[in-house]
Amino acid sequence: MATEQKQLLKASGRDGELRHTIERLGAQEVKILQAVEDSEGRNVLHRAAEAGALDNVRYLIDELAFPVSLRDAKYKTPIMYAVKYPDVLRVLLAAGASPAEFKANSWTPLHYAAKVGLTVSLQQLLDAGASASVRNKEGASPVYVAAREGHLAAVRCLLASAPPPVTVHAHTGQAAAAAGSVQGGVNAPAYIELEVPVDTATRIGALVTQGTLRGRTSLHAAVLGGHSQVLRALLQGLEEAGFDPLDTLLEEIVDASGQSLQHEAAEAGSLACAKVLAEQGGLRAWPPQVNPDVAGRLPIHAACLNGHADVLQWLLETVPEAAEGGPAFVDGGGCTALYHACSAGATACVDVLLAAGSDALDGNVRRSAVHIAAVNGHTEAVQACIASLTHMGLTLGEIRAFQDAEGFALEDSMSIGLRQALGWAA
Repeated sequence: MATEQKQLLKASGRDGELRHTIERLGAQEVKILQAVEDSEGRNVLHRAAEAGALDNVRYLIDELAFPVSLRDAKYKTPIMYAVKYPDVLRVLLAAGASPAEFKANSWTPLHYAAKVGLTVSLQQLLDAGASASVRNKEGASPVYVAAREGHLAAVRCLLASAPPPVTVHAHTGQAAAAAGSVQGGVNAPAYIELEVPVDTATRIGALVTQGTLRGRTSLHAAVLGGHSQVLRALLQGLEEAGFDPLDTLLEEIVDASGQSLQHEAAEAGSLACAKVLAEQGGLRAWPPQVNPDVAGRLPIHAACLNGHADVLQWLLETVPEAAEGGPAFVDGGGCTALYHACSAGATACVDVLLAAGSDALDGNVRRSAVHIAAVNGHTEAVQACIASLTHMGLTLGEIRAFQDAEGFALEDSMSIGLRQALGWAA
């Protein structure tokens, strides 16, 4: 039987072969076929849908009346595998597969279609009654998933989708908890339920700005993925829905760690997204529009910690007066931007900050920027700091003897290998 099962499973993914294999093995009984599963619990219909084997899918459904909503070990139904193949998806929907099915993590077929980015599949599911506002266990909507993957056309399709009406109790004006909910109990007053369309601004606003459990919106998803065109489309959707000015709205959008969209752009190194936020959204990367996150850090610190020198350079150019005066940009922990760049060994960022006038002897209450570069063994960052200090007029002896708050001289903070790399005696 094991050999026969392998033959059936193999044939299910090869369009046109399944009928011949089933007839040859005499396995037309649906109960027998349902019991045939691979190591991941997928039956022949799961595998046929995943492979886009349209003739096999039609044969199983039309001639054998194979159930269309059985779940595999991952709790996925065939329709979730079919989103890559619109023709297969159409057959499953026509056979009664629900567009609202979900797996254990609450991913729906629309989430999977958004991840793939096929607008034809998205539209089929939406036309069949799927909701673009449904969220999975992490709080992510299909719009969020499409934005994260960078699927511009999919994002536009979802934003343009018609919202499901809200059911409202006529006598109270309150929205119903769910469609088909029980209307009152014994001696409860009767009421009429009305379907009230959601206005465009509310719908677009919710699709774009609703956060996940970590507080991240579809805008965050686009920024973190570096998808500037998707970000632009989301902002345009908000504008067309009447959100004006955008900067006021965007200032309020932060994730659970207090990071703004500009923080995320700096962290991800997406200069294009940072510029779109500033130019189209009106959201600059400095207070008062952008406040420090829970660690007291601004976008400039995020750029330094992640080594994004191009974003850092742009950030400095947006505050020319600070750049000319020698930026320190101390965060909530008392660390300068240069300290973070030296700690991360982000040499390109170190060069940008030193050129802008940062002092390598500043850092935090314990160590200077050059000390932390030495402690962490970042040779190029140490060399850049020493060159800057020499240019400021310090002698090499003064630099080597400079102490941190615990009394350790710079050269004592280095490994033997680093001292040798610098040409200093061990």
